[in-house]
Order: sequence, then C-alpha cells, then structure tokens
Amino acid sequence: MSKKAQGGSGTIGLVIIVIVVIAIAYLYYAGYISLPSSSTTTYQPSAIPINVTASSTAQISNLYPSQSFNVVATIASDGASALNVSIIGYGCGSTPSTKYVEVYPRASTSSTWTFSAPGTGSCDIQFTSCFNDVSYANYPITVENQTFTGTPPVNLPSSSIAPVSVSLSGVTSVVTAPPSATNQTMYILASPLSAGYIKNSTLNWLNIDMAGTAFIELPSGSFLTLVGRSYNITNTNSPGALYVNGKLQLPVEITFSPVTQSSGFTTNTDMNISVGYTYCLTSNLLPVSVS
Repeated sequence: MSKKAQGGSGTIGLVIIVIVVIAIAYLYYAGYISLPSSSTTTYQPSAIPINVTASSTAQISNLYPSQSFNVVATIASDGASALNVSIIGYGCGSTPSTKYVEVYPRASTSSTWTFSAPGTGSCDIQFTSCFNDVSYANYPITVENQTFTGTPPVNLPSSSIAPVSVSLSGVTSVVTAPPSATNQTMYILASPLSAGYIKNSTLNWLNIDMAGTAFIELPSGSFLTLVGRSYNITNTNSPGALYVNGKLQLPVEITFSPVTQSSGFTTNTDMNISVGYTYCLTSNLLPVSVS
C-alpha cells in the first residue's frame, strides 16, 4: 500500500473516532447512558432489628391425631448490636415454655420445637419474640428576644432508628420570647413502627431531660416541674399508664422566659426524650392438618 493510501486511511480513522466521541458525549449529557463510577455503599440498618419465622423440618399436613412433629423458629438480626430475645411458640397442643436466645449483629439463630397434631381438623403454629430496646429524640430549641433582628443558630432535631418512634409535637426550632414568662404546651408522642405482626409492645419508662424549665401535666391538673434536670417516668410513677400499642401522648408544658442575654438569644432550652420499651412481634402462621 502506498504512503498516500495509508495517510488517507489514518485520516478516515481519526474522523470516525472523533464522531464516536461526540456521539458518546451527546448521549451521556442527554441522560441516555451513564458511565461507571466508584461509589461507597453505606449500610442502612432496619428500624426493626429482628424478624422471626416459622418453618417445618418435615411434612406437617395429613398427620394422624396426636402425632409429634418438629418446627424450627428462626430469629434473624438486622441490627448493629446483639439482642437477647425471648421466644414462645403456640397454636398446637400445650404451649411450650419460653426460650431465650442471644442474636448477634446481622446473624441468625434457630431452635427446634416439638408440637402435637390436634385430635381432629387443623391448627396453626406461630411464634412471638420480644426484646428490649431504647429510642431517643433530641430537640434543640433556640429562644430569641422579641427585639432581636439577627440570625440565631438553628439545629435540626435528631432521633434514633428504632422500632418505636418517639417525637415532640407542637415545637418549633426557634421561639420568640415574650415580654414576660409564658407557657407553651407540647406533646411527647410514641408509637411502634409496623412490620409484620406487632403483639403487646409496651413502654417501660420515659425519660425527659430538659436544660431549661418545663412542667409535666398530671391527671389531677397539677404540674410536675422539670428545671435543669432529667426526670424518669415509669409505670409506677407515671401521669398515666405507659403504653405503646395504643400510642402515647403526654402533654408537657414549657415555660419560656424573657431573654436577657447580650447575644439576644439563648440555646439552653434543649429537650431530650428517650423511651425504653419491650417490643414484640409474631412470625408467619404455619398450618398443620390431620388426615
């Protein structure tokens, strides 16, 4: 091949490469294609750290009356810490005793249960598992003087990823202080997140940590004062029975006093709420039949 022919082929090849590059660039910026990129995958824990499932090790249909059979209860963890979980199985024959297992982070554990087939008809096997956990919510509150014209610092509320959601209703991140002290009623709310079947989840205690001044309204109409300290409410000293399946709504009255700081605002009114609870959920139903 002559040098002239070789030069012509090189020019044509270069033109083709340029056209391909322009076409790829157009498709990329138009959103038709995407180029591979390096990214880091962050593990997102589940709000419900465990789940419980029921499975059979053998055929559980067409059994004969009172025949013994085995069922496996498996507890799997999606949480970042180990949990002590209680399990109870029920539905066929006498209810077995409760078993206790420790489930490690992002692992599972199984235990075998023995049941008896019913005399006639059918029954369903199901497991209930319970564990203790804690949820929290932090509400930073900035109180500014009514004549203040600057921009005070604003911090957003934060809360935990947990089976029971706890929050404060009726609060704003920045409050304008009145000429004289005034009260504002807010509500502490707590309710379980639904995943699978929730059963008899209860609140064991509620802790309020207030840097400023607050009052908890009692059923009698009187107020329990919180001044620069925390107060723990349990089933024995609560303004009412603590509960979670029926949700919790506890009124808290906060006193906002006039701001005298030279800065024109104060940030010592933060409210921290935490609740300790027992969370229970049930497994799938496992049908058993007698032939």
